Amino acid sequence: EFGVRSGTVNLPMAVSMVKAINNAVKQTDELHQKLTSYQQQIREMVQSYPVVKINSPKDAAPQIINIGFPGVKGEVLVNAFSKQDIMVSTTS
Repeated sequence: EFGVRSGTVNLPMAVSMVKAINNAVKQTDELHQKLTSYQQQIREMVQSYPVVKINSPKDAAPQIINIGFPGVKGEVLVNAFSKQDIMVSTTS
C-alpha cells in the first residue's frame, strides 16, 4: 500500500465492489423472469411426451429443472443433447 501500514482500506476496490453488487441486484429480477419463462417453455414442450417425467416442483428454482427419461441410459441422453448444444448432467 505504498508505504502505508497494511490496514489501509483499498477505497477504489470497495467502491468497485459496491457498484458491481448494485448492478447484479438490479439485474436479478429480469434474470429470474427470463429463467422462469424458459422453464415454463421446457415444461410445456415436455408435457407432449407422456413417458418423460418432470420431477421438479413448479415452484422450484427457475434455473434448475429435473427431468426423467425412464428406460433411457444417462450417457445416451448426455450425448444426444450435447449434439444439439444442450448441456445436461446425470448427477447433481
